[in-house]
Amino acid sequence: MGQRGEAVAGWGCTVSGWPYGQQSGSPQDPYDSQSPQSPQGYPGYPDAAPGGIPGQAGPADPYGQQYAYPAAPSAGYPGAAPSASPAYSSGYPSGPDYSYSHDGPDEPHKDFGLRRKRVLARVLDLVLLVVLWAVLIGTFLRQIQQRAAEVGSDVILDLLRNPTADDAEVLDVIEGAQLDAVHDISVLVLWFGVAIYLLPLVYEFVFLAVFGRTPGKMLCGLAVRAKSDPDGRKVRFRGMIRALVFTGVPSGVFYLTVVAHENGDTALAGVGWLVLLAGIAALWLMLTPARRGLHDLLSGTVVVSTR
Repeated sequence: MGQRGEAVAGWGCTVSGWPYGQQSGSPQDPYDSQSPQSPQGYPGYPDAAPGGIPGQAGPADPYGQQYAYPAAPSAGYPGAAPSASPAYSSGYPSGPDYSYSHDGPDEPHKDFGLRRKRVLARVLDLVLLVVLWAVLIGTFLRQIQQRAAEVGSDVILDLLRNPTADDAEVLDVIEGAQLDAVHDISVLVLWFGVAIYLLPLVYEFVFLAVFGRTPGKMLCGLAVRAKSDPDGRKVRFRGMIRALVFTGVPSGVFYLTVVAHENGDTALAGVGWLVLLAGIAALWLMLTPARRGLHDLLSGTVVVSTR
């Protein structure tokens, strides 16, 4: 009984009636004694402290055991670990890429050109066309003057050949020369009208077929491409359709309206103006996000930026 009141070794308290303390010759308490030590650390590695420092013991187990951490080789020695931590894979395959793409069936991946650039390009093309028209008009006027001079020369030559001709014969010569001059000038006017009408069409088609752009579009960094192949170089046949819709139809409607007014056919003139207004309204489609006009839709083309 006297031994039960002794202080328990290792616990710092006195418990009466029960031998918790470790006495000499008494059996070991499983909760108080330390179990046999496990090998310190893993094979070939010294013990590590809680912070992972080699050579120090790990955290103490509440039941008396200690754990050891493997020590990393020191930097600067053979087998030293790299300074940067290696990238670890989660082991799961990466998912699909859901990055946003602006491409779609109505909006090819190329930029279709800003309205300002397209308007500026069209203005530059119009200026060049006016210069070409001026050249045609100058050529036409020179041809008329030349023909008038030829008619006058013919009249003078006829009169010189027949110096005894009376007034009636002189008038016949002048009238015949005038009729010939009117016929020749009428032919010139016809060809002049055809040239004026075809010039924008030929201008648009030739440049699109050869270069894929007009001079105005070249200066503004724009190009015409097929909608199905925005990266292509030339449009060729599509360029012909585009030129016909953009320049041929409005020009034809304009001449039809002028002729109708000349002949006093107001109904036909009204139809012509309605068609012309419809064409202008169709060009309003350029304000859509795709920046495509009626000529683009019918020809299957788009205007892309090359800069």
